[in-house]
Amino acid sequence: MINSIQLFYPVFAMILLSFLVMFILLWKNVNATKNRRVQMRFFILYKNREDVPDDLLQARDHYKNLFELPLLFYLLCILVYLTVDVTIVDLVFSWSFVAFRYIHSYIRATSNWVPRRFAFFVAGFVVLFVHWVFFAIRITGLINV
Repeated sequence: MINSIQLFYPVFAMILLSFLVMFILLWKNVNATKNRRVQMRFFILYKNREDVPDDLLQARDHYKNLFELPLLFYLLCILVYLTVDVTIVDLVFSWSFVAFRYIHSYIRATSNWVPRRFAFFVAGFVVLFVHWVFFAIRITGLINV
């Protein structure tokens, strides 16, 4: 039997990834400001992006990206936990999504090769979409797992 709390382990892993990326962004911001690669006024409204080094913009966009698709993941995990019995399928979908997001983040933070990064983004998107469909079918009673 699955303990429903296990569904929150991938949630915690996803939150850890968000914090790791946030610390990297903070480190890059501090260093870029200290080394005068970017002026402090950039941080007021985040304008004049053409004057900002690419690595800083990439880190900022990476961090912002973690508050887009993953929000649907967090919502789904909460809804699954509150409304239906957590199954092994839920755990597999959840851990798969998190794994794809970690790989996506690793690629983005290193080579940033877009075709490979995009492939892992799409893989995570598909896993999350199918998990939502699986949940919707279960919550409406069309299947009983």
